[in-house]
Amino acid sequence: AAELVPITLIAKIKPNILDLTHTEVPEELSENGVASKLVVGSLQYVKDNHLKLIASCPFIAKYISKHFEWNDLIVKSNS
Repeated sequence: AAELVPITLIAKIKPNILDLTHTEVPEELSENGVASKLVVGSLQYVKDNHLKLIASCPFIAKYISKHFEWNDLIVKSNS
């Protein structure tokens, strides 16, 4: 059986802008906060590398809307 792993898909739009397009977590991990941890890791990467982001992924857009400390990273949100 194939092993399922949590992922966030990222597309580079411009040299300093990333589009966080999709987050997916296996169902058996969905109640453990894995998706939120994945999002925080992605957002921290953007911040640490002085980048900006587009939050095309609805989960990421919703997460940022509830955690205002990440708002300064947003270029636009497609939520």
